[in-house]
Amino acid sequence: MAKKNGKLPPTDDPTSIGNILIAMGFIAKDDLDALVRDFVSSKDERLGEFLVKKQAVSKDDVETAFIRQKVLRREFSRESMTDVLVINQNRNDRISTSIESILTASRLVLGKANGK
Repeated sequence: MAKKNGKLPPTDDPTSIGNILIAMGFIAKDDLDALVRDFVSSKDERLGEFLVKKQAVSKDDVETAFIRQKVLRREFSRESMTDVLVINQNRNDRISTSIESILTASRLVLGKANGK
């Protein structure tokens, strides 16, 4: 693991977003490796954004990996804790909305099946 400018290259850094996504089971290493070959780092797009755009992982996966990265790198502050709470609340809101939609659809199907 050769360091450049005091940092590990992303492939060797266990706290890189790619390695965290792999460790959390959100993407397979082979799939990530194939996508990284197509990825060109720029000021406008980060790896997580690229993977979401390619539909390799979800935005929630990247947000979760980013939180994990902050924990591993011990970069938490009051502001980042607030971000975590907002991300989790948004995720919970989306899940609740999905559950409500499923329940409504189920009631409609059951009502039709019972002749209502």
